[in-house]
Amino acid sequence: MQVELARMFKVDTAKLVKAILYSSRRAKGKTLQEEAPLEGAMFYSKLFGEGIEKVKKRYKELRGRDLDRNQLTIFGRLKNDLYSLFVPPLLPFTCLLILDTLNKTLLKKQIKYLHEITDFVMAGESLAGFVARELILGPFIFSAANVSFLHENPSPNIIDCMNRLTVEEFQILFLIAVDVYGIYTVEQELPILQQDAEFASLGAVMVCAMEPCLPKNIDLNYLYMAVLCQGLGKHVLYTTLTPSLKGRGEESLAADDEQDLYAGLDEELFNIIVFELHPTVSAMVLGNWRMPAEVREVLVTHHHHPVSEVSPLCAALKLVNFFVDCDFPSLSKEDLVDLLKAYPQVEISVESLFEVSIKMQKLKQTLMERSSTMAEDASQLVATYVSNKLDKIKDQAQLIPMHKMLNKRTDIRFDQGFLKAAATACLLLIEDLRRSITYPRKNEGIAEFQDRVTTFHFLSSYIKNRDLSSLVQRWKVELEEIQRILKIKT
Repeated sequence: MQVELARMFKVDTAKLVKAILYSSRRAKGKTLQEEAPLEGAMFYSKLFGEGIEKVKKRYKELRGRDLDRNQLTIFGRLKNDLYSLFVPPLLPFTCLLILDTLNKTLLKKQIKYLHEITDFVMAGESLAGFVARELILGPFIFSAANVSFLHENPSPNIIDCMNRLTVEEFQILFLIAVDVYGIYTVEQELPILQQDAEFASLGAVMVCAMEPCLPKNIDLNYLYMAVLCQGLGKHVLYTTLTPSLKGRGEESLAADDEQDLYAGLDEELFNIIVFELHPTVSAMVLGNWRMPAEVREVLVTHHHHPVSEVSPLCAALKLVNFFVDCDFPSLSKEDLVDLLKAYPQVEISVESLFEVSIKMQKLKQTLMERSSTMAEDASQLVATYVSNKLDKIKDQAQLIPMHKMLNKRTDIRFDQGFLKAAATACLLLIEDLRRSITYPRKNEGIAEFQDRVTTFHFLSSYIKNRDLSSLVQRWKVELEEIQRILKIKT
C-alpha cells in the first residue's frame, strides 16, 4: 500500500514507509515506553473514579446487566493511558496546512516570526492566529513556550504567545508535540474528530469577535481557553480507545494482532464513556499543561449544571456553544432578546450579539472553502482525491447546479478519503521537519549540531516535567550545563 502511494505520487518510498510506521505506533494504542503518571492528571483521579461509577450505572440502566470481565478491565487500562498522556495525537488536516505553508514561505523569503505569514486562511489572520485556534497545538504550545522560549516574560494568552514565537521556535515545539504520539491516522474516526476540531476553532473565532462587547465579569483569556479546549477530552478518548478498531468481546482476545486493543468495548459503552468522562479528561490534559485552574473548573462542571447555577464564565461558554452547535442560525434581534434571558450572567447587548452572529455566519463558509482549497494546493495526493471525487459527482448528476457542486466540494473536508490523503501527505512533511531539526545542516559544525540537537531533547523532557534535576539524572549532565543550553535560570 505505502509503496503504491509512493510510486503514484513520486515520493521517497523509504521516507514514506518510515513516517507511516512511526505514526502507526500511536494509532494502535501503543506508547513508545511506559510513562509515570503525570501530576496534573492525577489531581483529577477522584473525579475520574466517580465518572467511571456513573458509566457503570448508566450502562446497567440501558442494557439491564453489569459490565462483563473484559469491559471492567477497560477502566484500569484507560486510567494508565490517560494518567501518562501528555500530548494527544494531532489531526493531519491542520498539520498539513501549517507545515506546507511554512515550507513554501521559507523557500520564497526570509521570515522570522510566525505572525509575519499573513492572510493564512482568513483575510487579516496570520499563521500565528490560525495556530492559536487549533484544538491541541494552540494550548499546548502556549504552555510549552511559557516555560521555554518565553520563560523570562511569559505570555498572558494563546494569541499573544503565537505572535511572539519565531518560526524556528514554533517548529521545535511542534516537533515536540508530534514526536511521541504522532498524528492520528485511523481514517474511520478522522471525520468526526475533524468536525470537533472545527467546532473548537469556530468557537474561538467567535470569542475574539465578542471581545469588544464582553462584560467585565468575564475574563476574555479564560473564555477563549475554555471554548477552545472543551473538546480535548472527547479527542483524547477517541484517539485512546479507537472505537473503530476495538474488540467486541471475547473473540477479540483470540487474535494476536489485536492484543493491544480494548477488548469488550461496544458502541454503547464507548458512547457512555465519552459522555460521562470527557469533561474530566479535558481537565486532566490541561492540568498536565499547567493551564489556569479557573479554566479547568469550568470544563469539569459546564455539562452537569444548568445555566442558572453556573458562573458568568461558564454561562458565556454555554452561549458560544449554542451558536456553534446550531451552525450560527439566523436570529432576529427579538429572538436574541429571548435567548439572552436564558443567560442572565452574560451582560451583552442584543445589538452587539446580533452583529457577532451575522459576522460568524459569513465567516464559517469562507473558512471551509478556503481551507479546503489550501489542502488541495498543499498536496498532490489531496488534489487527486478531490478531482476524482468531483468527477464522480459530475457523472452521477450531469445537470447538478454549480452552487451545489461547490457545496459538495466543501463537504469533502470531512470525507474519510480526503482526510486519509491529507494524513499521508502530512506524514511526509513531519518527517522532513524531523530531519531538519535532528539532522546535521549544511555548513554546520559538529559542536553547533550537538548543541542544537541536545537543546531539542532537553526541551522535550523539561517541558513535560519542568524539573531540571530530573534532566541531570536522566542525561548525566551538570545542572549548569543544562541551564546554559536551555537558557533557563533557577
